[in-house]
Amino acid sequence: MRFRISPSHFLRRRSITVIGVVALAALLFASGTARLAATPTARLAQRTARIVVRVNQVGFPLGAVKTATALTREALHSRAFGVVNAQGQTVLRARVGPDRGAWNRRWRHAYALDFSALHTPGTYRIVLEQAPQIHSPSFVVGGTSYTLLAARELSFLREQRDGTEVDSSLLDRQPSHLADSSASVYRTPVYRNDRLLGGLTRLGIAPVDVAGGWADAGDYLKLVETASFVEDLLLYTLREYPSALGAAEPQLAAEARYGLQWLGRMWDQQSGVLRYQVGIGDGNARIEGDHDFGWRLPQYDETIRARSGRGAYYVRYRPVFQDGTAGAPISPNLAGRMAAAFGLCAQVFQATEPAYAHQCLLWGQTIFDRANTHPRSLVTTMPHDYYPEREWQDDLELGADELLRATATTADHEGLPHPDALYWFEQADRWGQAYMTSPLDGTDTFNLYDVGALAHVELMANRVYAPAKAVAEMQSDQAAVLEDLHDQLAAAERVAARDPFGIGYAYANDDTVSHLLGLSLEARFYDQIAGTSAYEGFAQRQLDAVLGQNAWGLSFVVGAGSRFPDCLSHQVANLEGSLTGGSPLLLGAVVPGPVDTAELRHLSASEGYRPCPTAQSSAGNPDPYAQFNGRGAAYEDNVLAFPTNEPSDDIAALALLAFAREAAG
Repeated sequence: MRFRISPSHFLRRRSITVIGVVALAALLFASGTARLAATPTARLAQRTARIVVRVNQVGFPLGAVKTATALTREALHSRAFGVVNAQGQTVLRARVGPDRGAWNRRWRHAYALDFSALHTPGTYRIVLEQAPQIHSPSFVVGGTSYTLLAARELSFLREQRDGTEVDSSLLDRQPSHLADSSASVYRTPVYRNDRLLGGLTRLGIAPVDVAGGWADAGDYLKLVETASFVEDLLLYTLREYPSALGAAEPQLAAEARYGLQWLGRMWDQQSGVLRYQVGIGDGNARIEGDHDFGWRLPQYDETIRARSGRGAYYVRYRPVFQDGTAGAPISPNLAGRMAAAFGLCAQVFQATEPAYAHQCLLWGQTIFDRANTHPRSLVTTMPHDYYPEREWQDDLELGADELLRATATTADHEGLPHPDALYWFEQADRWGQAYMTSPLDGTDTFNLYDVGALAHVELMANRVYAPAKAVAEMQSDQAAVLEDLHDQLAAAERVAARDPFGIGYAYANDDTVSHLLGLSLEARFYDQIAGTSAYEGFAQRQLDAVLGQNAWGLSFVVGAGSRFPDCLSHQVANLEGSLTGGSPLLLGAVVPGPVDTAELRHLSASEGYRPCPTAQSSAGNPDPYAQFNGRGAAYEDNVLAFPTNEPSDDIAALALLAFAREAAG
């Protein structure tokens, strides 16, 4: 779970993407779906409607399970519905499925609509016989929509870039935080209730170059915790589904290379020190952090004048924190996911950049060996509860997986601590078993905090690099892995069975969309290992929920579908982009989505943001989504609503992998 500690912390920035008229046109959906006008009339129509149809607004592969949901205020007396094409012709007739129960007091019925029999490419809408004037948003069957969506996730990450290698075509980004190229390293600070205690103590070592990298979200911190996870998913996507991104494949390789460059600066191979954070979020009465200073564009930080060690000094001259001293063990979660990133680097770049690939493999093996396998606590960020990860065996399993494949598929083993691939197979098996017998096993699913599902599918695929005898004797065998994944998915299915939209996550915190994307991927990992399609319907419904088949009828990905968030909790997007759904947009920004209602109380933000133009939502009800809040869950499209509306790098990486896999078929 990710917890947003203070409203000002999660200013996760939204990166709009206007790459020029030609590039923008290339990113539009093949369907030509138009953005719904955010006018008072349109909002009023939604408020007064007695039936709404929710559907994945992007669409479906030809052979996918295809469903929608009709939310109604009264019971339907006609159970027929049709699917109509762009010419208004009915191409499929079917019967409405069972009533899955009330969503809230107003919307008392939720009917399942199944149109999986539709296999003809095209653009469609769903129409109920009882209310032919009511129809779903349009969606595409077949086509290249998911290829284009995956490309947009790269655009989002490109906007998140820091340093000099920014793209001015994306929300007029300008070079920022240039002092990071010669940054001072400080002792890990002490926090209490997310406020800094005392000051910062500089270590007596030379300045380090930590320039570049990605801003974590709507704020400007740079974190190995999230960047390594993003890098793992970028490189895995590049290795497994390169053609799924079409013409954007070189951009994927370039963005992965960019992220690796920064991770390589955070890991010091010579001294054996891992730096894990650049910048501080929260300060105190004497010291301002990134979250205390107010909303501004990142390049503004270059103009700050402050007395050394006081005020906003650390906003301009950002501190670097490292995990221990030279020779000390490294937090195993960071060691594992960094080792995975470097192992994947070695795999992906060994054909084109063999010397660089060998360097990555050496770094990966070295940092894995340095993991503290008896940690009292984990290092993620400072303060820890920005990203309160607890599990770590999964990270070591994934790290060993990728070092196994990299070691087995390269001929250059010079200088490697462990040149025998069998060693890495045994490590992967060991940590896979440790993860599956951990007290935390089964308490989470694939997301930033738990990469066990990805580690499992990699371990199964990498058995080909181990001797048959070792495979026969492994503890984390296929039966054990499938049982582990099944137990996690079965728990999510029980949640989905009680939800009218088949959503397998309980809106417990601001990780709903992250978990839905992860569940969709984990379900497909299970089927990939088992050679079945047992979870195909469940996997598709989780993705559908992200893209519009939810109570609010909203795609939680900016630019995907016909209705998506307008007013993000993201500094660059808020200050440079549109607040009403027009251009420029932060295409590819993925927001956390609905949360427990309690998380949206008493929200605020630092000074400087542009308020959302809620007046256009029509008098009497400034929040067009409020009527769809139900079952303890709520969503707000509001710059202040960071729990629902702050896009982040880790969710974008999950979306990239999910969309690429969907495009690959």
